[in-house]
Amino acid sequence: MNTKLKNLFFAEQNASILFNEIENRNLILAGKSEKELNTEIFNLAF
Repeated sequence: MNTKLKNLFFAEQNASILFNEIENRNLILAGKSEKELNTEIFNLAF
């Protein structure tokens, strides 16, 4: 497997983990601003 393909594979895995964690933590809620949600997701990812 070449380097680009490996990097894409790992990026996809990381994105899947992040989306699952966003769902598990119930970060997406009615009434929450996009800015607040973006900040929470950024902090979770990094």
